[in-house]
Amino acid sequence: MDNIDLSPLAPPDDWQPDSNAALRRFRARETSPHRRLLLTAALAVVLCASVVALRPTHVFAQSEPSDFFHLQRFWYWFRILHSPAILSRLPDVRIENVPGPAATFAPKLPHSSALPGTAHFSAPGAATWTLANAPITLQLGAAISAEWKDVPDLWSTVVLTQGPEPVLSVPPGFDALSVAAPGFRNRNRVHDFARSPFQAAALLFGDGSRSRLLEIHQLNVGAIPALLIEDTNEDSHAERMTLLWTSAGRAFSLHGDLYVPVQQRTLGEATAVADLVGLAETIR
Repeated sequence: MDNIDLSPLAPPDDWQPDSNAALRRFRARETSPHRRLLLTAALAVVLCASVVALRPTHVFAQSEPSDFFHLQRFWYWFRILHSPAILSRLPDVRIENVPGPAATFAPKLPHSSALPGTAHFSAPGAATWTLANAPITLQLGAAISAEWKDVPDLWSTVVLTQGPEPVLSVPPGFDALSVAAPGFRNRNRVHDFARSPFQAAALLFGDGSRSRLLEIHQLNVGAIPALLIEDTNEDSHAERMTLLWTSAGRAFSLHGDLYVPVQQRTLGEATAVADLVGLAETIR
């Protein structure tokens, strides 16, 4: 075997070990702002990944929040703050009630520990919603609504409405979302928010509100895509939230009126979102 010349790796003749200088260099690297930024980013990624990987049983605001709930709240704050939202004023709509039988299916409800108190039921009949400025209609089947009043802590009213998936009727070759696009600030991303016909209908018709600015986010209820619609006031506070999703052929609308409006882009908003999504995940 040939001998390998290691002389280029030898230190200079006048070199002496200096542990104090090495310690100073180590501490300088440890306190570097770039290093801190990288560590913070890595921690955020780990926290967000842990919330996604470990979906905890939700602990509602009226009970003592768990560590997992705080992680979940951080995840929603991160999503809301850093994911683009759509602010809109929705097109005018005409609503026509359709005579027919009331819904007869058994409603799915949240876990009894999630919403204490008595639910008051009603049975909205079928209806057809038509956009005033486009040949687009939304046919809603007979539904069942459950309403809870004076829910502790966050919500003054919670309403869960469910029924068959609505049918969106659009003429062939007509881009339905082009009708809604002019009212959206992020109009180039409108199609990204319509991951299903039900979500396209939500972007066109919203939750029925027409007098307020609406802010829309993409979220999930468990593994199911959902849309969160926030009604906001002029001071950028969310006053009510509506979560829309479909599961096994049934459409759900979970609506909550906040006792106190929450400032957007804050942990207070994220707490309300986490509580509403967690409530939806208990519906069986």
